[in-house]
Amino acid sequence: MFSAVKSRLQCRLFVLIHPLLEAGSLFFVRLLEVPSSVGFREGDLMWAVAGVLLGTFFLTSLLGFHLGPHSHAVATVLGIAAAAWLVATAISGESSALLWTLFSADVCLTVGVSLLAWRGLHFVAPNSVGQHTRVMGKQGVAKSALKPDGTVNLMGEDWSATSLNGYIEAGKVVQVIGLNGLRLEVWGEDNEAINKGASQ
Repeated sequence: MFSAVKSRLQCRLFVLIHPLLEAGSLFFVRLLEVPSSVGFREGDLMWAVAGVLLGTFFLTSLLGFHLGPHSHAVATVLGIAAAAWLVATAISGESSALLWTLFSADVCLTVGVSLLAWRGLHFVAPNSVGQHTRVMGKQGVAKSALKPDGTVNLMGEDWSATSLNGYIEAGKVVQVIGLNGLRLEVWGEDNEAINKGASQ
């Protein structure tokens, strides 16, 4: 269910990103329109800081889809900072349609990203406790060599696994002694004799 909610939020987020990109391009066009003989006005620094904040917010939001909910939490803070800066820019007399377009896009995206961050940070796998008790102590067969990572077949299902007592050949019996997320931590039953013989 979490992946369906996340997919819907991602779609809505990308729909909201388009106006932000458009407004961002207008922002840079506005900066380029300042004649070189006049130089930069006092308000241009406000716009430059807003552009940096919004750009950083946007990139951190996109990275969050790869790096996870902590990146979305950082993006939420950046989005709030950008919104506050845009309000400060408006109060200083630089109010324009572009500013309010950027502000509204920023607020919408910040709300969406904050929901993704909250959901990702508070998500608990529905059957994680039941899954733990279901597999603990069970025996399976190493489907691939565990060096120490590999694949184990347990109760007819293939699982990612890590051997806690060294290399285990494919086809050997293993016992589940732990669960780290969805990765089994296994002990090779035949491995004790092999490791003792190799160390002598």
